[in-house]
Amino acid sequence: MRSVKASPASRTVRSLSEFPPQFWLLTAGILVYVIGVDMCFPFETLFLNGRLHISMTVVGLLLGITGLAGLPFQVLGGAFADRFGRRGVLVLAVCGSAVLYVGLGLSHTLAEVVVVVSIEAAFGWAMFLTGSNAMIADLTVAHRRAEAFGLSRTAINVGMIVGPLIALAFLGSGPGFRPLFVVGGAVCLSFLVVILGGLRETK
Repeated sequence: MRSVKASPASRTVRSLSEFPPQFWLLTAGILVYVIGVDMCFPFETLFLNGRLHISMTVVGLLLGITGLAGLPFQVLGGAFADRFGRRGVLVLAVCGSAVLYVGLGLSHTLAEVVVVVSIEAAFGWAMFLTGSNAMIADLTVAHRRAEAFGLSRTAINVGMIVGPLIALAFLGSGPGFRPLFVVGGAVCLSFLVVILGGLRETK
């Protein structure tokens, strides 16, 4: 009896189902986190310049210097993830991003902005990349690892598209930048539910 050939769609579904549930849970959490970040990130400079009246020169210096200062923390984050586990690094990342965006929503001076931006540079996005990438590597076999990173990157790209669209709808309804940043920070924090409630340590 001739066997029925599987369709490309069914082969794709079967291939994707071979990834462990923990990988998909992490990928879903990544999507939510990036949506929260990108609800806020594109509007940071507009807020700092237009609402707090910080010059674009100072804004550029602030973001550039804190970004460079945060680079050593990626190394520290990798060492921390290897020594103490991936979940702790992800918790730091989520809290760092939430501090930035909730802090921006409550900030009124340049000094306050410097503090929250510095915290995020040290413990936010850089730690997120370190922790999530390490966990993906733990969860996947070597020959499927490139595919797994591609899927997580797709989740990040979708979040980068969806986040600003949600923000535009939010801003169009009139609340303004400050409430947007607080809501975006809260969306970032919702990733904690996934980390603490569902993700197992993979170290």
